[in-house]
Amino acid sequence: MRHRKKSEKFSRSRAQRKALVKSLLRSLVIYGRIKTTKSKAMAIRSYMDKLIGWAKKDNLSNRRLSYNVLGSHILVKKLFNEIGPRFEGVD
Repeated sequence: MRHRKKSEKFSRSRAQRKALVKSLLRSLVIYGRIKTTKSKAMAIRSYMDKLIGWAKKDNLSNRRLSYNVLGSHILVKKLFNEIGPRFEGVD
């Protein structure tokens, strides 16, 4: 049954989708903006919202969760030092 499965497939296997989402998130953290299709942008929105939510509350567990998604200590540092404080007042 297909109940409550709302993720986009993008005509890719699970590993390829995971790599696509990871690369789009990394690019978004590095450059601050990306050029992609609307469906891909809407698919990564929830992931980026989670990353920003973790970056607003700076602690070790949130840094580790972010590292599992981004895979780079440099990107995690940029996320928590630059991007997180930018969204501090936004709920």
